[in-house]
Amino acid sequence: MTNLEFLSELHSIQDKGSSLIFGGADVLVAPGYHVTEIKSSQVQSMDCGGQGNSWTETILQLWSPANPRDGFMTVGKFLSIYNRVSSSLTLDDFAQMRVEYGEPGQVAVSYLVSQIELTEGNVRVQLEAPGVACKGADRSVGDIPVLNINTSACCSLSNQKESACCG
Repeated sequence: MTNLEFLSELHSIQDKGSSLIFGGADVLVAPGYHVTEIKSSQVQSMDCGGQGNSWTETILQLWSPANPRDGFMTVGKFLSIYNRVSSSLTLDDFAQMRVEYGEPGQVAVSYLVSQIELTEGNVRVQLEAPGVACKGADRSVGDIPVLNINTSACCSLSNQKESACCG
């Protein structure tokens, strides 16, 4: 989900007092979380097939206290924080939206934002764990937007024996 899609969906919610819940199959950001940082990141990479890629990401870093006293943040409060940050920091509308989070004392993961669901007065931001794939062999998988296609990738079946990147 892009930054623009994410914000458009939040702005379209009528009840800005709705709880904003971040979670997925293997994670639920605990009530009382704080938005500790909003990052704009420019990524440049090269896959094992020699294809260069470039994209931007907006990363919401969330932190949960060990003993939360508050409930979930509201949509209105989140939008207020986001608007304050975006007035000082350039955030790309077409950047991929991510949420960086880890339980207190655990490793943080940079989750993908896959969709937003409205359920019983709550707004749930669906998080998806990032994946890894050989982007040189299959440019359609993984968790990055692929901009270039190389049909003679290093890990294709015909090149596997000749290529160092395929092990």
